[in-house]
Amino acid sequence: MFKKLFRTNPASVPNDVSANQGRGLGALRTAYADWRFGNDLAAIVGAFDRLSNRRLNLIGLNRETLFDSAGDMMVHAEEERAIVREIIAIIDASTDTSLKCPDIPLPVEYSKQTEAVAAAKTYT
Repeated sequence: MFKKLFRTNPASVPNDVSANQGRGLGALRTAYADWRFGNDLAAIVGAFDRLSNRRLNLIGLNRETLFDSAGDMMVHAEEERAIVREIIAIIDASTDTSLKCPDIPLPVEYSKQTEAVAAAKTYT
């Protein structure tokens, strides 16, 4: 994780456009995602580092493994987001119309009652 956070490879720094010009927009997006991951991880570890040992233990973290735990949490969250994106893509590509339009009657299908008729009804 330290290598990913403190990477000095020119391709991993999105500000260095000349390093990415020959490889296209995909390489730039990958480099930017790596750069954001590193900055996000540093911010999360910094926030956790300000907590006391007691509070870290309350949330199930340990100061010695704080960096690895934060990295694992971020990787797990990204895996869950990828699964959600796949599920949404499957539902969007589905030809099953029951997923898009359930058999629930719409309010316009009910007859409209006037106020006088509704007031005259007695409900038991």
